[in-house]
Amino acid sequence: MNTLYFSLSRSNKKLLFVGFDLIALPIALWSSFALRFSDPWPFERMAPFWWMFLAVPIIGVYLFARLGLYRAVIRFMGQETTIAILKGVILLSLTLYTLAHLSAIPGFPRSIPINLAIIAGLYVSATRFVVRAYYKKYINGNAGKESVLIYGAGDAGSQLSMTLTNAKDFYPVAFLDDDTLLHGHSI
Repeated sequence: MNTLYFSLSRSNKKLLFVGFDLIALPIALWSSFALRFSDPWPFERMAPFWWMFLAVPIIGVYLFARLGLYRAVIRFMGQETTIAILKGVILLSLTLYTLAHLSAIPGFPRSIPINLAIIAGLYVSATRFVVRAYYKKYINGNAGKESVLIYGAGDAGSQLSMTLTNAKDFYPVAFLDDDTLLHGHSI
């Protein structure tokens, strides 16, 4: 069970994240309506906008693919992936607002695209960070690694820590430094 995801081919992993997003984006839209109307089941207020629940996941997955989100390697996910998610949900929200305005259906709340950007950003990034945390804990775990202390809590020590964390033989457990200003801090 622990290696099921990691035994999948790269294309199947991409499809898995597309599936996550196809589920998460309509839930994010529903959450946006629920938040706006302070009602967990705002069906009568969402009814005129049913088509958005089909359009948002399709447009969202297209935008995420164009921004390279499905090319990201989860275990090395960093700032670029976070920026791609941010760009994607902002573009998705702007597209949703434009489509709602062009449809001329009265009563579309202007706060829905803003809520969608925030909630979809949280949902989409959460799926990536959960899988990354799973990888770090179970696949790249510390079992069998030798614990090491790193002398120097500056830039070089931080880089060494990242290198050792991804290595197979060593696991950094603490930093030692003679600079008392760095004592008790996380790196």
